[in-house]
Amino acid sequence: MNYLFDSYKSKLLTVKEKLYISRHIKPNDKFKPCAITIGNFDGIHLGHKKILACLCNEARNRGLLPSILTFYPHPKEYFSGQKQKNICGIRDKISILAQQGIRQIIINKFNKETAKISAESFIKDYLINILKVRLVIVGEDFRFGYNRTGDINTLKKIGLNSGLETISIEMLKDKEYCNISSSRIRSILTKGNIGSANKLLGRNFSISGHVIHGNKIGRTIGFPTMNLKIQQDCAVSTGVYAVLVHGLKNESLPGVAFLGTRKTLENNGQMLLETYLLDEKVNAYGEIISVDLIMKLRDEEKFTNISTLVKAIERDVQNARYYFLKYGL
Repeated sequence: MNYLFDSYKSKLLTVKEKLYISRHIKPNDKFKPCAITIGNFDGIHLGHKKILACLCNEARNRGLLPSILTFYPHPKEYFSGQKQKNICGIRDKISILAQQGIRQIIINKFNKETAKISAESFIKDYLINILKVRLVIVGEDFRFGYNRTGDINTLKKIGLNSGLETISIEMLKDKEYCNISSSRIRSILTKGNIGSANKLLGRNFSISGHVIHGNKIGRTIGFPTMNLKIQQDCAVSTGVYAVLVHGLKNESLPGVAFLGTRKTLENNGQMLLETYLLDEKVNAYGEIISVDLIMKLRDEEKFTNISTLVKAIERDVQNARYYFLKYGL
């Protein structure tokens, strides 16, 4: 069943057209004829954007609904049994896909039954009969179906007599002729090289969510923060970052953010993003904000006492101010 995703209001998701989301494909679901791409699209990097731009353009020319089919959990995660690090959560993924022009997102559960679906059945029963797909646009290395037996040629062969067109997109490479991929960006993020990751993403790496109440220790030491809960599988390394905050005012607000488990103050293992605004004081509880990570200032540390922590934060603020003074917002 399709439904409209409207949790973002207008501050973070500035898309005026309707965005439809479907969970778990069912035979009796009613779908409109669409152009579709298929994949996890973690991070939605420059390579993904190349596919999405082509998809939206071709969909517009054919009068089709630009759509994406993705699976949860990631097939690699399902088969390995190990939790995979993610570049972005579902909220951020939906937001970025919408900004790229996608108007229908289909999130299907990947399980034992899904893994057994043959490539031919996936095309005929799911893509053509249920989802009403008229055009598929995927990367040249796309594989699907039981034991990954399906590929571009499979799509073209079966689609030839079924009214299904297929377009393959060559993988995008950087200036060093290396493939731009989600796995490569995850590796870069785990090392804290946020600048390199942002170049491959074609945007700033960001984390969004509702501002929650914390233990309010920050305000007692002169650094009140806005706290966001972070998924444990977030790919970016813990530490302190110079950041830009969106969603509170019409312009970006510079700040310093700590990403980690607050080892100095607590020991509950909860990942948090705690952001201190450099030049603003706002009551943001309950608001949805987006925090862009611009540059890593230092790794996460455990301090012996509060005074040592305060001195470190003061240095972080000074370094962040210097960065924004030198490079701008």
